[in-house]
Amino acid sequence: MKPASRTPSIIAAAFLLLGITSLTPRLQAMNGEALIGMLDFSGFFRVRSWNVVSRTYVPDTFSSRNRYRTVDYIDLFMRNRLSIKPIDEIEIKSVFDVSALFGKGAYSIDGSPSNFITRNVYGLFRPLRGSELSVGLLPFSLPGGYILARDATGLHYIHHFTEKKVSLYGAYIKAIDDANDSFGAGSDTPNYAWDDIFYAGVKFAVGSAFSAEAYYAYQNDRYTSNRLTFYTEDFTAGLEGDGRKASLHWAGLHTTTYAGIWFLRVGGIFNAGHLFARDEFYRFRKITVRAGLLEFETGIDLSNIRVSLIAEGATGDPDNPNAGISFQHIRGAHNFSFIVVDSIGGISLRGSNESCWYGLYGTGVKVTGSMFDSLKLEMGLYHFETTKVLDWRGKRVTWFGNEADLGLEYRLGDFLSLFLNTGFFLPQRAYNARKAMKYYYEDQLALMEYLGLIPGDNNLWCLRYLNLRGYDHHSSRSVIFEIMAGATVTYD
Repeated sequence: MKPASRTPSIIAAAFLLLGITSLTPRLQAMNGEALIGMLDFSGFFRVRSWNVVSRTYVPDTFSSRNRYRTVDYIDLFMRNRLSIKPIDEIEIKSVFDVSALFGKGAYSIDGSPSNFITRNVYGLFRPLRGSELSVGLLPFSLPGGYILARDATGLHYIHHFTEKKVSLYGAYIKAIDDANDSFGAGSDTPNYAWDDIFYAGVKFAVGSAFSAEAYYAYQNDRYTSNRLTFYTEDFTAGLEGDGRKASLHWAGLHTTTYAGIWFLRVGGIFNAGHLFARDEFYRFRKITVRAGLLEFETGIDLSNIRVSLIAEGATGDPDNPNAGISFQHIRGAHNFSFIVVDSIGGISLRGSNESCWYGLYGTGVKVTGSMFDSLKLEMGLYHFETTKVLDWRGKRVTWFGNEADLGLEYRLGDFLSLFLNTGFFLPQRAYNARKAMKYYYEDQLALMEYLGLIPGDNNLWCLRYLNLRGYDHHSSRSVIFEIMAGATVTYD
């Protein structure tokens, strides 16, 4: 992961400085006690131990050329929220994180230094009754985190009507590529050009029985900083940067209906536009995108238990996120399960990044409940399939795998919670058939041939050599087991 730019932080800091400057005469007239009364400080500290045990290849997470038995690390994370509210119409907000990773083993991070990350710095203005205008480095999100879930520089406006039964909102984001990764020490000014993102929507409710949200989003990514970098150790090459240009549109509708203890949640997003992505020889090609995403959940919601049937998925080619039928995200952060589609940390096969659902759908049953007002329980059983029929050793397959999850959280008052999350994922043939595994070495050989490092008639011999050396071990169907335990201290 490349360090991101300080540029959004600088712009956001300028907005903050402007707001503070306009308030300076008022602040000077206040005594220390009154100033402290305007401050609101809150946050949480978390320590977490994570471990995964598996012999199955995990694409984009661990090295594809080595087997592993266990990977584990401990992370420390502290989030702090600070706000200054001199008057009801103006509020300055900031969120900053302190994080560190300490690991053990070949695939963990050993002795990682602590990182200080400026997450949000923005001004919140209420010029009219029922209105809120946010300007600076702030969070942007749309329902479920399917499209937007990022911290970036821009502005957001929302206006509430009829006691917040109806709300209209709109936003403009001036964001560089990878702007939400980190803003810690060592970040350099990038060569990336700006991406323009616009979205607008409406939220409304009819009593307590029905609520909905509809929106439209547009992304104009005009330039990529994509650069070809060679790794001389194994004569392979890779690309640095986002690797694509885009002009994309989304239109979404999400609804929730309640009738007594029964509820129904249904949503859909249509995705269209044009994408310019690199081919296997690192040349741009234009792709027309026509894709969609669907979500569904229904069940019963009692006072202390919730049981639901759920299904989610998106069109696409599971081998190629840049296919014309593959649903595109700007920066997703969506949770469905602990392993396959996940953004809470630990291993994530298809989650927490640009596109997590393309070419995949999942169905299952989920149970959440609480006991003794202090113990929270979450259980889930999930089945995953690919939307495209894949070929695996002469067989046509769509079964991606099954997953079972168990989550426990025990709260001691309002300040301390202990948690334990465990997930078991059993891969099936469609998991092994993905291009990232099946054609990994063929792609490398094609690149070596293109670069003139080997003649084309040596491809078959080289592939057989790699197989004989044991590199083709991606057909393993052993369980991927993940366990995460920790504690969170909340302060306000």
